[in-house]
Amino acid sequence: MSKRRGGWRNEGVIGLELVTVRPGLVCSAYVDLRRRVLGALDADNEHISTYPNSIGPDHKASTLGARVLIVDDAQDTREMFATFLRFEGFQVAIAEDGVTGLTFAQQHRLDIIILDLAMPRMNGFEVTRRLRADDRTKRVPIIIFSGFERDTDIADAIAAGADVCCVKPCLPETLLGVINKLLLRLRGTASK
Repeated sequence: MSKRRGGWRNEGVIGLELVTVRPGLVCSAYVDLRRRVLGALDADNEHISTYPNSIGPDHKASTLGARVLIVDDAQDTREMFATFLRFEGFQVAIAEDGVTGLTFAQQHRLDIIILDLAMPRMNGFEVTRRLRADDRTKRVPIIIFSGFERDTDIADAIAAGADVCCVKPCLPETLLGVINKLLLRLRGTASK
């Protein structure tokens, strides 16, 4: 595969390069779309809202079609990871602050929640504590996805109830690996 003038070229590959740029951060990821041509997503997944309204019908979670909520105040981060996860077959909703994310999570059945820590209206620590205290959301895996500015942030996030901490910036494939491990673990405990 070779990069040429902002695009990717390889025989038999259809792809999309996702790039996000902010001061001090450039993150680029290549998404191979070969598996996603015509019919890779079922009809229920084709009209998924990108903002908390609805993320599709309630059906049993699986890696393909799992329902993910991304809560992050950085629009470029939300959109890049949401686009990547949709191409991987996930149903994705996004929220731009802690209050919106918490409300959405309490109103919908989710399989994974991805939270930033530093957000307006309610930070990720408080959102995590409230999700763990609510019977509707206490078993939903939570990934804290943040830059972890303080040395104690990771320990504090785990103490608040997070399952995993993932340090920004990271490749979308890294986050995908974490999500898949949590979903497999969740499926394993549900079948016992």
